Amino acid sequence: MVRANKGRCFFDCCDLVHSMIATGILTILQGILEIVVLVFTDFPTVLNAGLVLCGVLHIIFGFFAAYGAWHRTSYLLKPFMAMAKAKMVIFVIGIIFTLCSHINYETAIDNFKLWDRRKHPDDEERKTRIALGLFTAGFAVLLLIAIFHFVLVKKCYRFLKGEEIAAKHRPSPNTLSPPNPHDRLAARMNDRHVIKSNYF
Repeated sequence: MVRANKGRCFFDCCDLVHSMIATGILTILQGILEIVVLVFTDFPTVLNAGLVLCGVLHIIFGFFAAYGAWHRTSYLLKPFMAMAKAKMVIFVIGIIFTLCSHINYETAIDNFKLWDRRKHPDDEERKTRIALGLFTAGFAVLLLIAIFHFVLVKKCYRFLKGEEIAAKHRPSPNTLSPPNPHDRLAARMNDRHVIKSNYF
């Protein structure tokens, strides 16, 4: 039995394929924004390289997701699914790292370059813990978004894969055999027999 909401998103509020297309487009815009941010900021070289890499990957995988959902091609959703899995792992590691940094907050100050100790010697521990808490909250929000993307793309992939399998097993009009005149004659004789039995 086919479920009535099979083609709906897991909130059952919109079409599954359209949700995947919108998610792919938003991912492309996110990648463009990550690259544009480099023009207006002065981050360290490692962070700049990471933003460029993330931006390029978001643009490529977002395009695959939107294009694959638009043309109802399931295998084009696999790169986006793999990216969502990788992001979940990275964000979990980030949450663990920021939580562990609360133990040795002085190392966190040196690693994150949160501020200059000479200019801000007071309330070092409190400020560091607040900053680490914000990092943890940010990673948690990003983890929820990555989980949402993974569940959405996985459900859309299964839906499109089911459509492709059903289309393969559906006979085309060219492969259907022409009607047999003997079969039609037998059916006509059977109908006459049924009508005769109803009267007598």
